[in-house]
Amino acid sequence: MADEKKATVHVAEEGGVVAQAEYFDRLAKRSARRHRLVTLATLFLCGLCYYLLFGGTLPDWPHELQPISLMSDGSQGHWSPWSWLTHALPLGHRPACAGHRGGKPTHDPFNDSASEYGYLSYLSRSVGLRKPLHHALSVNGIACIDASRGGIGFGNKVDVSIASSPSQLEGSNLEQMYESLFLSIPSAEGARAANLLYANHTHVSSSKGDRNTAIYTAKRWGELLGVQMPEKIGKIVYEAGSTESQQAVKGSDGESGHYHHHHRRRRHFGTESSKNSKGNKGKHGKPHYGPTTDPRVWIDTYHVWINTPLNQSLVLTASPSAAVPHPEPIFTASLTEDQVGDDPNIPAEVSPTYHGYSKSGRVDYAQVVYANLGRKEDYDALDAAGISLQGRVALVRYGGPFRGLKVRGAEMRGAVACLIYTDPAEDGAVTLANGYAAYPDGPARQPSSIQRGSVQALSFYPGDPSTPGRPSYKNATRLLPHEADSLPAIPSLPLSYRDAAPLLRALQHHGRPASAMGTGRDWDGAVPGIAGEYWTGPAPDVVVSLQNFGELAVRKIWNAYAVIPGHVADEVVVLGNHRDAWTFGAADPSSGSAVFEQIVNGLGAMVSKGWKPLRTIMIASWDAEEFGLVGSTEHAEDFPDWIKANVIMYLNLDIAVSGSAFGGRASPSLVDLLADVAAKVDDPDSPLGANGKLAFPRGHALGSGSDFTSYLQHLGIASADMSFSRRETDPVYHYHSQYDSFNWMDNFGDPSWKRHVAVAKVFGLAALRSASNLFVPINTTAYAEELGRYVQNVERLPAAPAAATSAAADFGPLRRGVKRIVDAAAALDATKERLAARLRKALKHAHEADEIEDQLPAEKHNNHDGSRPDRRRGRREARQELRRIITEIRRVNAKATKFEQGFISEDGLVGRPWYKHLGVAPGRYLGYGATTLPGVTESITLDGGKGTQEEIDRLAAHLEKIAARLLVAGAQ
Repeated sequence: MADEKKATVHVAEEGGVVAQAEYFDRLAKRSARRHRLVTLATLFLCGLCYYLLFGGTLPDWPHELQPISLMSDGSQGHWSPWSWLTHALPLGHRPACAGHRGGKPTHDPFNDSASEYGYLSYLSRSVGLRKPLHHALSVNGIACIDASRGGIGFGNKVDVSIASSPSQLEGSNLEQMYESLFLSIPSAEGARAANLLYANHTHVSSSKGDRNTAIYTAKRWGELLGVQMPEKIGKIVYEAGSTESQQAVKGSDGESGHYHHHHRRRRHFGTESSKNSKGNKGKHGKPHYGPTTDPRVWIDTYHVWINTPLNQSLVLTASPSAAVPHPEPIFTASLTEDQVGDDPNIPAEVSPTYHGYSKSGRVDYAQVVYANLGRKEDYDALDAAGISLQGRVALVRYGGPFRGLKVRGAEMRGAVACLIYTDPAEDGAVTLANGYAAYPDGPARQPSSIQRGSVQALSFYPGDPSTPGRPSYKNATRLLPHEADSLPAIPSLPLSYRDAAPLLRALQHHGRPASAMGTGRDWDGAVPGIAGEYWTGPAPDVVVSLQNFGELAVRKIWNAYAVIPGHVADEVVVLGNHRDAWTFGAADPSSGSAVFEQIVNGLGAMVSKGWKPLRTIMIASWDAEEFGLVGSTEHAEDFPDWIKANVIMYLNLDIAVSGSAFGGRASPSLVDLLADVAAKVDDPDSPLGANGKLAFPRGHALGSGSDFTSYLQHLGIASADMSFSRRETDPVYHYHSQYDSFNWMDNFGDPSWKRHVAVAKVFGLAALRSASNLFVPINTTAYAEELGRYVQNVERLPAAPAAATSAAADFGPLRRGVKRIVDAAAALDATKERLAARLRKALKHAHEADEIEDQLPAEKHNNHDGSRPDRRRGRREARQELRRIITEIRRVNAKATKFEQGFISEDGLVGRPWYKHLGVAPGRYLGYGATTLPGVTESITLDGGKGTQEEIDRLAAHLEKIAARLLVAGAQ
């Protein structure tokens, strides 16, 4: 009453009806504000009470209170207080979890509350429920199912794309909008600028330039993903093996599998709360990673063997004699590349020419034998011709097998050294002989171009040779150099064709002509100035002396990482590109690094709009790839259990652009995914313009030669690799030369920079769909069909002369095993179809429950019997059905993602136990190239049939287990 009197007096003093209306309008607004504050306070107190009573986890306030929904019209949705409170509320009856008060350590990989929570959270946000199914979630994300893109399986026609309303279940505006947002980000200008930053200086592994690029990469990724970086970058540079490194990779507290909702505090590196919190820092003031929903970046440091050159020389002389024991040089190789033209990079720095991991030593006065490509069959042909390499120097050209296997093959034949040169025969039509000018005046090969590279025996084991099978920590126990089987035992040098020409001329008319050694021009080359065909030698009156001295020492390398946490932590998509280069590396690897920057830029734009993937995305910038896949291998050997338990696939990018031919290689289970996303992207070189799309090739298996090797061949993770490579009519790519420069890329490699953009779009779309589809886009049916072709191919192999045992081998167990896998994969596809149908129905009911609850408020509507309607029952039933479906989907996904691991044999391949994949491996004497069913194949082609039946039986046992594991019990 007192308030009413005061109001009356106040109105009277103001005078008039208008003043009275204005006053009550202000009073109403003030009351509404008070009501909102009281409501929010009540909600906050409810959540806090639950948190204190049951150990729920509250998210960081500033991040979660953003309007994060991207609606179909491009505007942002409205925030609901439920969108943060739901994180503290239970999801049904949560099972006891390790660390819960009173709980026991339990973890069902298919039915744990944290992962189920993540799936339902993502699903609710994706389909746009106004009142999401588990205590209300705000709209966020993109469509999470797209069976037509490979999620259901090969030959399956079911489309279960989820949209934001029941009437749109066959399409998704949200998915299209987020993909459109991503595709709008990669640009030619951005790719060009990024490539220039990476390629404006040399960055050989373990060098100062290499460390600087690692720091730049981490900072740049952090900036694009919205991570608040520390003032001192050293705070996110960790020692491999440290607690900080382990927690950064695994997320949470080092537990594999999921975010633990029972943690007392949730801290985020990159937020103000973590920056100022002592409790969030480990030793030395470094950030301590707890369960996190924010992107994070860091750098891991490994300590590995790296060799650096000290002194190299090569001299051609007459054979010494008693009269002339030290003859004068006929020719001295320069072993350097010319500084040419106006390339702004080359005058600034000159990278030495040498082989990674080459043996230090010298050779005096040894004869030279030309051994073609240095293949096993080339060395065999020399033996058959009666030309020995014992005590001689092998001269081989690049092409064919990995260079380390050329050296190993020469060593096995008794050679004392190996010289490897680049022959214009590799260059197709673009040669000086065909009238093309040499770089920088034209597209032909620069005569002084030298291909550096590692001579580690990659087919036997990659990574740091001092710690095979173990991570190279600072205090690691190491082999001695002579104990490391992957290191060569003879010295080697890389040569330009200009330096090789005098050696080839000296061999003319000695030994056998090229035409007598192979079919057609197989042994011949195209070095200018060689009259007629090549000859094998040796020349009795001409010898070479060489030196190759370097320092092999333990040096630091740096892997840089970024993580975008998803709704689910135990399903991770890994994207990898190596960063180190032999010189400037505009193509290898900086084209890939520039593309990765564009991809991270696109993902960052989505994150800034509130996007969060279903699955976690890890992005890696590997170091020391050029020395032998070292950075990625050490990472895989550091986290093998975590990778096998959590990583669903690995997508690799190395040389993104070196020509105009788009292609790639992949696990058969990923080909449909990659073919589909490639078909969405314009081919920048197509004469059809916007109507010309890219096509991802089928039937190309992964061997080795890049960072997918440890993920696929050692741990059994489905993997893929893609690039624009050179056609024979494209400008010559100066691989591992100092002419692999920004100037070459800008003028010859990709002048429009549109190929960089195309790779970014294909790779990025593959990553998005892998991280977002509710059914993981791993096609086991396609893999099963490819296995059938593998078996047919191995059955057709001609038995070697001594391979009577292989000719009599019984391949029946392999055929039966493949048939069982085909049937099991078909059953898995059928299960996916049934789950997709159930999911569509459940989502439709969920939307209907939303509408009923909105239209039937309890105070105005009663049932026919006078009772009030149960507004919660429909939502409760829908929630329970969705939980059952999600559990089955996770079970199906686990079977698909673990399919590749079924080929892993802990005993490994014969003679090279590090390689454990029985389905595909780099050929024993190929290095780069893939050999399918390697145990069986190589027992026939290389071992004379020895052990063929044993290998068949071993593989057949694995096929039977794979088929059994694919079967899903109880899914309806």
